[in-house]
Amino acid sequence: MLKVIGVFNLPKVLRREGLIKKQHPKTPFYYLWFIGVDPSVTGQGLGSALLQELIKEAGMMDLPFYLETSTVENIPWYLEFRFYIYHTIDIGYTLYFLKHIT
Repeated sequence: MLKVIGVFNLPKVLRREGLIKKQHPKTPFYYLWFIGVDPSVTGQGLGSALLQELIKEAGMMDLPFYLETSTVENIPWYLEFRFYIYHTIDIGYTLYFLKHIT
């Protein structure tokens, strides 16, 4: 882990993670940390199919579904899947917190 973020970046990463954690519910929830597809197959519906399966799984587990993104271009895609922005923070860039509408 230290090779990836570096020793000097550790305090910044821990601060960011603490700010993120404050926005999460105290009860169990379903969390999407990362999603992506190989750029060579972008636009073929694979990411959408994967996200639909994750939404379905969260529903079967009866858990609220949360995620964050700093990529503004991805927000309309999440909104198509019934996510909404419930919070933002500025940590040198804007981090958008989203929750799925069940």
